[in-house]
Amino acid sequence: MFLSLPGNDGIPIEFDKKFWATISDSFISCVNEFFEKGEMSSSQKQAIITLIEKKGKDRSLLKNWCPISLVNIDTKIMTKVFETSFIITLYDMKVEVKQIVG
Repeated sequence: MFLSLPGNDGIPIEFDKKFWATISDSFISCVNEFFEKGEMSSSQKQAIITLIEKKGKDRSLLKNWCPISLVNIDTKIMTKVFETSFIITLYDMKVEVKQIVG
C-alpha cells in the first residue's frame, strides 16, 4: 500500500494521525472557518501537478505519463468529510444514484 503523498504544505497524513491529539482543535477551527466563510484558505486551494510514469512504458513518450495533483492534506480531509456528509444526506433523502446521474 502506498503512503499518501504530501501536498504543497509538505505534510503527509501520517503527521496528522500521529499528532491528532495536539492539532485536532486547530484543525476543527480551520474546518469550521471554511464552512462559515464558504471559502478555503489560499494554501488549501493550491495543488502541485506533477507527472508520474507508467511502469514498464517508454519514458520518452508523453502518453506514458499520468498527471497527479498533490493537494494539501487539510483539503483532502475536508473533501472526504463533505463527500461522506453528502452521501449520508442523499441516503437519508432516499435519493438513488440513478436519479442523480440521469
